[in-house]
Amino acid sequence: MDKEKRFLTILLFVVLLSACVRPVTGPTSSPTTKEPFAGLPEVPTSTDIQPSDTPTMTETAGEEEPSVEPTQEPEDIPPTPFTISTDIPTASPLPVEAPGVSPTPEPTNTPRPPKTPSAPPKNPEDDYGNPNFIENFEDSTAWQDYYGSMENDNIALAIEDGQMQVTGKKNEGFKTWWFGGFELTNFYIEMTVNSGECSGKDAYGLILRGEPSSHGYIIAFTCEGQVVSWRLDSVNPYIDLEILGYTDPKLIHKGSDQSNVMSVLMEDDKISIFVNGYYFTILSDSTYEYGQWGIFVMAWPTENYTFTVSQIRVWYLNH
Repeated sequence: MDKEKRFLTILLFVVLLSACVRPVTGPTSSPTTKEPFAGLPEVPTSTDIQPSDTPTMTETAGEEEPSVEPTQEPEDIPPTPFTISTDIPTASPLPVEAPGVSPTPEPTNTPRPPKTPSAPPKNPEDDYGNPNFIENFEDSTAWQDYYGSMENDNIALAIEDGQMQVTGKKNEGFKTWWFGGFELTNFYIEMTVNSGECSGKDAYGLILRGEPSSHGYIIAFTCEGQVVSWRLDSVNPYIDLEILGYTDPKLIHKGSDQSNVMSVLMEDDKISIFVNGYYFTILSDSTYEYGQWGIFVMAWPTENYTFTVSQIRVWYLNH
């Protein structure tokens, strides 16, 4: 009886189990091939995007919201070539002006004010006492050559009424001189001159520590108001060296018929130049230690340029 009950129980379990199993139906799919998912549309490329015809406003929960308009691709524009320039422009500075003030134009050809000396004029008598020699041109003996003449092809001297006229017979910058003084080493010399009718670089002055046909130091004033100096080294051939270029000290009374005083202090290798008593400059040259002194003239451009000397004073400084 127990065996029958066990058999019926097993049989019932088998019937119930078979009733729960459902046979598989339909086509079998290949394990290596998958069909596209039909629920998703194809994604268009950028070239397929066109402006939408949908309204620009949509209703959501009773409110209007702006919709985003589609972006339109720009037309094809050829690229601009990119260049690098090595030329860097220089900006011109702009003038700075005070507000509301117009700049005043500079006047043209405005003469400069004369130089104001920082020291009083030199008085040689205070430094050296009375002069050792004074030439007042009372006679012409000291200026005559061996033949009693005061003229050659280049220069002419004439003494009258206590003055000596000096004429340069050749122009275009021809330098010439005439010795009348004696040999000196160290000295202070002062010459008072009237420039006469002159222009440009017509020049008058002195030749110092010189020899008639060889060498000397030349110091000259020009009609334009400049000072210039040369060292004469040879006459034949002519050689000179400019030791002071044309310089305007703002102390010379320039132009025609003007009176000026030229003074020179020669001490060893130092050459100090004074204009109308005021110290101007000092030169240094030791080439020539002693020699005669005389008168210098250069006509440029005036033909037969003539100046007048009224007095020469000399102090001996042989120390």
